[in-house]
Amino acid sequence: MQERLRYLDSTLGSASGNEYYENLCMKALYPLLGRMQTEIRQANLVTLKKKVFLLLNFFVKQKRTSQMDETLIDFTTPNSNANGAVYIDSLTAQLFSISVLPKNQNGPYEFSGDFALDSRHTDPSLWECMANHQNSLFTLIKQLLMQDANNKQKMLEWFAKFAKTKRK
Repeated sequence: MQERLRYLDSTLGSASGNEYYENLCMKALYPLLGRMQTEIRQANLVTLKKKVFLLLNFFVKQKRTSQMDETLIDFTTPNSNANGAVYIDSLTAQLFSISVLPKNQNGPYEFSGDFALDSRHTDPSLWECMANHQNSLFTLIKQLLMQDANNKQKMLEWFAKFAKTKRK
């Protein structure tokens, strides 16, 4: 990989290796992020797998490469002409709007008529799931904001556009 980047840099200029690397990241990581987004959309708070946050944190932990966190932000951000619904369907928005209700394959939620479960046993478990989810999401967003000024600007713009769509 490094040899290819050096070759491209020497033959086509210094920006070529970076463009090749960014293109390679997008081709390799966008399908992975798309699959994660689908998994998050189909999950609820209880069934969301821990590997989702482990994988997302891999993109931003300890400044591995600046392209990794930028790739995550770029994947999450729709194009500038997109309407509000596209922001709501993005990966980050899916993490913000995850439900505690169980989901069906055919419909959005499954409502069962059996209320025999004692809420004293389920409530603490749900609160623990919610607290873990909030902490993981907070850590991810914090790391994205602290990477560099460009990524911070992109992330804050995403939040502004997302908040604007939620008001409408």
